[in-house]
Amino acid sequence: GEEFKLQKNNGTFSIATVNQEDSYAWEHGGICISAGSIHDLIRILERQFNINVYLTSNRFDSEIITAKFIHGESPEDIMKVVSSLLPDMRYSITDSNIYIH
Repeated sequence: GEEFKLQKNNGTFSIATVNQEDSYAWEHGGICISAGSIHDLIRILERQFNINVYLTSNRFDSEIITAKFIHGESPEDIMKVVSSLLPDMRYSITDSNIYIH
């Protein structure tokens, strides 16, 4: 029921209580992001699907994203949902690359 986060760039860390349902989803291949940034989502997508995600604009840097994907959604499924959460966001997918505009 706890999460350990380490900031590699400065060596600081924190321990926080986490939602066990989200942890279970993560352990079984789901994606849960709670009050995260577009950069957090990009890191998750790149790790989870072994793809490259390119953000071509900084206009989404201040946006906060909360979403849960627990049914084996594809990168395209996830991008459809995220683009509905951020209506000005456009994306394209080419091979193993996602471009966010």
